[in-house]
Amino acid sequence: MEKADRAVLKKWISLSGAVLAVVYSVNCFLLYPLTASVTNNVVYAETAIPMLLEYIAELLELGGISMCYAVMLLAVYTWGTKSVKGVFGTFCLVTFYKYMANTVSSWVNGGSIPLSWAWDLTDVLFWTLLEFLQMFIIFSLSKGIITKYTDKRLVMLRASKKTDEHIEGIPPHAYPFQSIIDNGNCLLRSAFICATVTLIAKLGGAVISDVWLIIAYGIPTEGITWLYMAVNYLIKAIMGCISYLFVYAAMSSLTKDLEA
Repeated sequence: MEKADRAVLKKWISLSGAVLAVVYSVNCFLLYPLTASVTNNVVYAETAIPMLLEYIAELLELGGISMCYAVMLLAVYTWGTKSVKGVFGTFCLVTFYKYMANTVSSWVNGGSIPLSWAWDLTDVLFWTLLEFLQMFIIFSLSKGIITKYTDKRLVMLRASKKTDEHIEGIPPHAYPFQSIIDNGNCLLRSAFICATVTLIAKLGGAVISDVWLIIAYGIPTEGITWLYMAVNYLIKAIMGCISYLFVYAAMSSLTKDLEA
């Protein structure tokens, strides 16, 4: 990798890590305490405001994570799979910061460090690894699509130059994007994978959470509870779709560094 390429990759990794760190800080030290305060206030507890604040925090987090996904996909496309080590390392470090900050914040709010602090730290590591696993799954599914596309393009370009004749059917450069959705574009197909994995994770997490609540407290008897559950599932599904737009927007912005 040339010096200029390393500078671009370093810039992308630093930017994505900084954005994600800021998002996690805003959520942990502003939105989460505000949500807790509103929830404990009898005036607002039964309104949609607490849920709205939770979704705002989740949407901010989705944007930050999507930027990391975008950097990962572009790194694989531009410099190969080995270039994503820095992306993985930064993502894990900032994710660890998120869960550690939330844990320490809960200790401060509780007034002391609980006797179960070791379990709390274990949870931090567990959830950090779980989020990394989701990123690694996306990487594993996307790298085959991207590598196949770039290898085919490279082989055909070399053949075209060697024969000094234009060969039909050479895959175009993946960016700049010609449309928001393009199944023939390896980067946009990979963005769709990001959205699909995100949708499955969010929807699956919501369902599992509701199942545990039903096991613990029984089947809800009020219709409004079922309505809230249905709305929550719908919003989780919508966020999966939004993650595609976030990844698309991040890649569109970042590739300007390569087009210059």
